Amino acid sequence: MRYRVIDNKRLNVYLTRQDLQKENVSIQDIVNGTPESVVKIKKIFSVVSGIAEFDITSAGVNIVLMPIVDGDLLISACVSDECILTEKESELFVYDDFENLAYACLKAQDKCIVISSLYILTKKYYLSVKAKKCLESSYYDLVSVLYEFGEKSKYSELFIKEHGKNVIKNSAIETILEYFSK
Repeated sequence: MRYRVIDNKRLNVYLTRQDLQKENVSIQDIVNGTPESVVKIKKIFSVVSGIAEFDITSAGVNIVLMPIVDGDLLISACVSDECILTEKESELFVYDDFENLAYACLKAQDKCIVISSLYILTKKYYLSVKAKKCLESSYYDLVSVLYEFGEKSKYSELFIKEHGKNVIKNSAIETILEYFSK
């Protein structure tokens, strides 16, 4: 388990599959809101919020659960209107080599829930990303990571779809992580 204090109003807690097994709770239990899972998540958050000096008992705390790669879980808590989940238009990033693309995916893996596709055109990799469930601040973290290792494409996604080769139609980030990041 690790956590990241974003600011005095936002806190992310990352639980691995092993953390969840240790607490004897599954993502399915959490999604279903079983009483046992709610108690265990509150316990985890109370420990972390005590360490991080983050008041989880404040009025208006929003908690968002986001399953991430390999059965891990991101729990994000926020005390403000900045927590509103957003759905963004897709963006297209270009990478000169696969190594930079893979590293960008590794760094971006727990930022947001995204729909992603991968295309190749003229020996360059084009990653299309659309945020589905994402905190506003997390979305900007995701985009900055993708910019760090690549750049925004000068081509539209429609052009790439028409002229490029689609090599991973859905879940490109997750697929790249599964096969190339270990």
